[in-house]
Amino acid sequence: KHRVNWRGKEVVTNLGDPSITETVLFMKGPSMYHAWFNKPTMWKVREHVIYSKYIRRLAIEFMKRLGPHYNAIHMRLGDYYRHGRFPNPRSFVNQLLKEGFDPEHTLYIATEPKRPHGFFNHFERTFKVKYASDFTDIVDSFRGNFRPDTVNDVLGLIEQLVCTASVKFRGTGYSNFSALITYFRKNRDLHFPEVSAFREQFMIRESQVN
Repeated sequence: KHRVNWRGKEVVTNLGDPSITETVLFMKGPSMYHAWFNKPTMWKVREHVIYSKYIRRLAIEFMKRLGPHYNAIHMRLGDYYRHGRFPNPRSFVNQLLKEGFDPEHTLYIATEPKRPHGFFNHFERTFKVKYASDFTDIVDSFRGNFRPDTVNDVLGLIEQLVCTASVKFRGTGYSNFSALITYFRKNRDLHFPEVSAFREQFMIRESQVN
């Protein structure tokens, strides 16, 4: 573990499984890397963000259970609260249906670990919904490799990749978390190169069944 301070913010590197040779970088301070750079530099940095193979493998474990045709949304409800524009669940679901989100396909919802009770009930009545809380065994498998206060951060990286690989995606307009997913989706082969092979494996299995 190595700590340095840069521009008043703490950087912690080389966390996680000691057998992993890639460097994992955590930034402790305002959310994600956008607070560290001016905007032109930020967009340039974004082009080179690639998560370690370890993080990508964990995302694949989520995806195996979701299947090849799942869709995803990112709803950070705290952002809506802060901007005073809290969404209506029924209207949001109707919009997803208009955008072609198939109720027969699993919908992965990336959201705060402690989501408001009942908010997603309408989503669950319409879609086959999954959350990170449905994958606690996978989360537990890496929990011991990271500092306790960074486990949710690691989960966030995994969720970004899960959303990157989804067939359809809808994000939170205020969120840099969603913005990075949208960018990754435009350059998926670079930022998550395992996705193509993952889908090909499922296509082979489906053709063998049919």
